Amino acid sequence: MNLKKFLNIGVGQNDGVKAKNQKYTFNVYIFFLLLYLFVFSIINMFIPGKQDFALIDCAFFLVFFSLHCIYRKFGMFNKIKTIAAIIIIAMFLFLTFVGKPGNFAGFLWAYTFIGFSFFTFSLKYSIFLSLLMIVLNFSLMMFMRDIYSINLAIVNVATYIAVMIITGIFEQSRGQYIDIIEYMNKDLADKNDELAKISVTDPLTGLYNRRYLDISFYSNANNLAKEHFHIINGNQRRGKSEAKKIGIILVDMDHFKIVNDEYGHESGDMVLEQLSEIFQESFKRNSDICIRWGGEEFLIILSNTTEGFTLKFAKDLRQRVKDYPFQIAGNKTLKKTISLGVVMFPFFQEQPAALDFERSLTLCDHGLYFSKENGRDMVAFVKEGKNMPNHDQIVNTLLSDYKKAVSEKFIKIENLI
Repeated sequence: MNLKKFLNIGVGQNDGVKAKNQKYTFNVYIFFLLLYLFVFSIINMFIPGKQDFALIDCAFFLVFFSLHCIYRKFGMFNKIKTIAAIIIIAMFLFLTFVGKPGNFAGFLWAYTFIGFSFFTFSLKYSIFLSLLMIVLNFSLMMFMRDIYSINLAIVNVATYIAVMIITGIFEQSRGQYIDIIEYMNKDLADKNDELAKISVTDPLTGLYNRRYLDISFYSNANNLAKEHFHIINGNQRRGKSEAKKIGIILVDMDHFKIVNDEYGHESGDMVLEQLSEIFQESFKRNSDICIRWGGEEFLIILSNTTEGFTLKFAKDLRQRVKDYPFQIAGNKTLKKTISLGVVMFPFFQEQPAALDFERSLTLCDHGLYFSKENGRDMVAFVKEGKNMPNHDQIVNTLLSDYKKAVSEKFIKIENLI
């Protein structure tokens, strides 16, 4: 593990600025603590009379190393940093305790604890930990009067408190600055989310627009085709009733132009709003979506579904719209009908990757065109025929001329009404 990875252990992408700073400070402090203990354990090993200190340094090294390994594997940052703080206090008190006349500078290490506590804990908790350190350290120095003079102990306390106050003021100011940054980041993220939602939403109906399909759906749909391809190649064949696919339904309101021409665009908008509400009320699952495809045309996508469910949904929807009294301007009502083209994706059972989702939409459009050519107010189901296109040229013919595709038995179109 390199140093950069070590210093970023536990830092998550979803952490706020303050949380990231606390975890980074914790990792930095533990790193230098481990480095100090490792180096001094080696040095003391070769100094006469200091072998005991080498063993103690090594013991503290193993404790902090194990603690950080637990943190790396299980997280639990708040618990780990509290345990680490208690052990650090104990270690620095030990350094004070082992002081000898002419060699008693160990107590100075306690000053490093101030930055650790203020940059890793909340303000109140860091003040508590820092005061705990200096009170215990002062008490120990008073107990060891033969090594530490009263003047030294008092100067040490005064200096420690002064450093603690300066660090606290700095951290408080820095914390306020971080709070402002986090607020601005959250506000910016909320605005970006709002803009992203607006960019894929139709302003009139509140449904998704075509851009949503480009951003969020095409890749997922084509991945489904690949899954079907692997299932077939792996001979894990499932019955048609069990195979989960995507139901694609293209809907167009019949003779909608008459509404705008005879009753005005306000009435036309009212009809489209009510039609979108019918679509949304017809959905039984959160995964089903409706997209305003353009004008009076809508695209309905039923994910993780079957052919039987999709066809029943389309037929029920056609009847529901036909029976619905649309309210228009002037407190009037209208009766309207819709034409529907239906396709299941992946389209070809044996070769699911032959047509991607976008090309399958073209077949769905053929079904809608068939409905309109044959009297409207109907559901046209486009399904695979007996023959399978074997190269791109035939596929392009299939997509450009549905009548020829039907005659050559590449597809079949069934009128379900």
